[in-house]
Amino acid sequence: DAKSAAAYDELGWTYLKLERYEEAIAKYDKVIELDSNSAFAYNNRGLSYLKIKNYDQALADYSRAITLKPDNVTFRNNRVNLNVIKRNYDCAIKDVMQIVDLDPTQIYPKLDLAKFYLITGNTSKAEEISRNVLQLNPSKEYQTICYYLLGMVLKLNSENTDEIDNKFKQLCSDKFEIEWSIYEIAYWLEQSQLSSPVRDYILEKSEMLMKHQK
Repeated sequence: DAKSAAAYDELGWTYLKLERYEEAIAKYDKVIELDSNSAFAYNNRGLSYLKIKNYDQALADYSRAITLKPDNVTFRNNRVNLNVIKRNYDCAIKDVMQIVDLDPTQIYPKLDLAKFYLITGNTSKAEEISRNVLQLNPSKEYQTICYYLLGMVLKLNSENTDEIDNKFKQLCSDKFEIEWSIYEIAYWLEQSQLSSPVRDYILEKSEMLMKHQK
């Protein structure tokens, strides 16, 4: 019944926070057995499966949670993070596009979208999104990320980066913090066959940006 499902759900969350993932999974199994429409149970069981690196089951649970609650941004973000781990960037892009549609006021998802387009070779979309964000006159941390992305786009396209570089360096000289990951950029850089000048450029700019990460 609903009361039993809630009790199992609470236990599952407790075990998840204690990093006892197998036990958390067992409790969420019970929740789902009692309530097969519990989107949060599927999502949290997916988190537990992710922690033990059972990515296929985590993906299945996240997808079921999204089917039950398609407007839940947290569920979609979880599936984005999993698809990034699996290097399924095309799938990640689809979810981030949905997240942007669900909450157009959020800037970081737009920058994530530009990042994913960049590392999948669609530099025109990465540039378009970055310039569109700049037109919103966002705060300093968002501007810095935009110029970081634009610099890479121009460098990859063998275009002049002087103006972008100057703006990026000027912004980086100030104090601020960002909560945006360049992990995907670092991995892409390791795997790609870029020329040394392009690679060195991206490494330099990435190191500058990393100094502002929380």
